[in-house]
Amino acid sequence: MIILLFIGSLLVVLLFIGYILTSITTANTTPKVETKEEPGDNDYEYSVSPNTATRRYFELTEKAGVLYRNKKYYESLNCCYQIIANIENIKKEFSDIKYCNKDFIFYTLMNLFQIGINDIGDKTFKGICSSDIITEGRLKEDIKSQIDSEINYNMNADIVKNVIQYFGNLNILSEIEISDYLQEINLTLKNKEKYLADKEKINKVIFDSLKNGKIRQKEIYKLLPGLDGRYILPFIKDLEKQKIIVREKEGKDYFIYLKK
Repeated sequence: MIILLFIGSLLVVLLFIGYILTSITTANTTPKVETKEEPGDNDYEYSVSPNTATRRYFELTEKAGVLYRNKKYYESLNCCYQIIANIENIKKEFSDIKYCNKDFIFYTLMNLFQIGINDIGDKTFKGICSSDIITEGRLKEDIKSQIDSEINYNMNADIVKNVIQYFGNLNILSEIEISDYLQEINLTLKNKEKYLADKEKINKVIFDSLKNGKIRQKEIYKLLPGLDGRYILPFIKDLEKQKIIVREKEGKDYFIYLKK
């Protein structure tokens, strides 16, 4: 009797151990189901599959930048036009586009200031305005920022003026804003004329003075009494940078002479 009870208890223990081992084996062999996290604000690029409208959007934006930097403005603008022509499909796939950087808009503006308003430029810009991917206020800020960077000595003033007037005709810039910009352009052109005239005058004095050899830098200042020495110095340094003259310090003075 005692032997039978012992055998029964042993069987119960063995059955329990077998159950435990079976549970562990099942847990280890059951495949895990991983949950995929939703893309965050900065992860949208990685959720885009190849050959989609959104992928093409990124490719065209990058291409527009490369072409612009290589001064292929018409080709760059055409990339921007292709984006805006397909913007509705892009918006369906890229729901965050309104809240992300849209560099192709800047490339559009930069190209317009290089080549002026043509048919493709007009369609591209008006497409941007009606695309609902940027607010009117933000677009105006981008335009004003670009205008500020375009007004300089090297600008094509006629093109810059025409593009500004174009934005005025679309009621993006007010008449007062247009007037202020045109005055700034005219002042820049006037300053450029003075700069070029001063450059020619200063260079002539320098070259005439150096015909007989080395001269003190301060002597150049004395030969140009109508100009401040601090204004003249950059012109001298520019000639040095071009390796036309040499500046050497001797004691407390600088001497300059023509480079051989």
